[in-house]
Amino acid sequence: MRHLVRSIYYIAFLSILLLSACGKKDKPPENNTPVPPIVETPVEEFKCEDLPLPPPPFEWIDSLEDGNKNINAFLFDPVNSNKIIMVVNGDALGSNKLLFYDIPSKTAKYIYPLGKYLPQVNNKGWITFSDSQNNIFVVKNSGDSLIALTNDNHAHNPYWDYTGNVIYYFSEGYFNVPPKMMKINVSGNFLLEFEAELPYLATFKKSDKLLTLKVNSNTCDVYYTDFENQSNNRTLISGPVYSKAGQINFDNLTLDKTDENFYWSNSNGIFKCNIASLKVDTIFKTCQNSIYDNPIVSFGDNELTFSLHTIKPLNVFTLYHRYLAMELNTLTGRSVEIKVFP
Repeated sequence: MRHLVRSIYYIAFLSILLLSACGKKDKPPENNTPVPPIVETPVEEFKCEDLPLPPPPFEWIDSLEDGNKNINAFLFDPVNSNKIIMVVNGDALGSNKLLFYDIPSKTAKYIYPLGKYLPQVNNKGWITFSDSQNNIFVVKNSGDSLIALTNDNHAHNPYWDYTGNVIYYFSEGYFNVPPKMMKINVSGNFLLEFEAELPYLATFKKSDKLLTLKVNSNTCDVYYTDFENQSNNRTLISGPVYSKAGQINFDNLTLDKTDENFYWSNSNGIFKCNIASLKVDTIFKTCQNSIYDNPIVSFGDNELTFSLHTIKPLNVFTLYHRYLAMELNTLTGRSVEIKVFP
C-alpha cells in the first residue's frame, strides 16, 4: 500500500512538470501537491533512557501538544489509501476521539468520542467501535451513516468477524445478567452468545475463530475458540493477569493477515506469539522514556501499526510528551514513522 501512495504522488508530480513545460508559469498551490506521510525515522533511533527523579514536592508537570494530534492508535483505510483512521488523546479531561484524516487535504474529521478500546475496520471500510458511554457503533469510512447497534451502556470492544458482516463484542455483567460475548449483525440483531470473563478478544482473518482471555487463579490465559471445530478449543499461552497494576497483560490482541501470529501490548511493550509453535518474541520493549502501545494489523501486506509515546524533560519541572504514529514491516522488522500531521 505504501508503494501505491508513493506512486500517486509521483504521478501528480510529473503532471505538474508537464503543465509547467506547456507554458504555465504560475506556481501551483502547495496543497495541490501533498507530501507523502512517510518519514524515514527508524524506531531504532529512539534510545532507552532513564528519566531523572521527579522534583519535590509536586513531582512532574506534564507538557502536551494539541491533544487532537497525539495519536494513540491508527490504521490505513483498506478501500482508500488517502485516508487514515486514528484514535487521538483529545481533550485533557475528556475521552479519546475517533478521527478520519485525509492525506491530500491534510484535514481531520472528528467522528465520535471513544471508550478505552480500539476501533476495528472491515475490508469494506466500515468501522466499528465502542464509545465513551459503552455502546457499539458502526460508521462508514466517509464519516457518514453513524449507526448505534446497542443502547444498554454495557457493550465493549467490538471486532468484525472474518466475513466483515457480523460483529463480536463483550457485554459486561449487570444486575442479574452475567458477562458474556455477543455476536450480532450490522443491524444489531442477536446471532449468538457465550460465556466470557473479560472484554478482550481478537478475530481471525480467514475463519470463524476467536482469541479471548480467561482468568485462572492468578494467571491470564489466551484462549483459542474454533466455532467450526470445538475440539480444537484450547489455551495457547498464559501469563500474569496484569503486567502492572491496572493494565491487563494481554491487551490489544490482534492477528496478522495469515492467522499465523498474534500480537498484544502491555506495560512492558509489544509482543508476538506464533500459534503453531507458541514461541513468544518481544517486538518492542518499553522503557521509561519510550512506551510502545496499541498494535493493529492493517489490511496492507505485512503492516503492523502502533503508537510510540516518547517522554523527555523540558526542564527540571516539566516533562514533554509526544505520540508518534509508527508502522512495522513484520517481514523485515523495520519500523518507520508515519508523519500524519505536517
